[in-house]
Amino acid sequence: MLLRFEMLRTMRFVQDYLLDHPDQLVLSGEPLRSVMATRSQRRALDALVSAGCLKTFSSDNEITTIGLGEKGSLYTIERSELWINRFVSFALGVATPLLIQFILRLFS
Repeated sequence: MLLRFEMLRTMRFVQDYLLDHPDQLVLSGEPLRSVMATRSQRRALDALVSAGCLKTFSSDNEITTIGLGEKGSLYTIERSELWINRFVSFALGVATPLLIQFILRLFS
């Protein structure tokens, strides 16, 4: 569960950085080090790379730059859709018994 949150946070950071710096197509230098600061961030980065959301470029077995992969923009959309679906399902799950009770009281 925590990996998913870290993946979403990492993906948002990369996307926001690239949107704020339109002259740059990749993440490198200090922003790159901030994405890879902890072990959980590195695991999230590896998961995003294996899913095709991010691309890494490396030299000497060390990641030098990160760019958006083929599925980069879809990841954030899919995650937000998932939370919207969860919220709607919860709201309908709570509202359905209340609505049924109201309808039964109307007809009894």
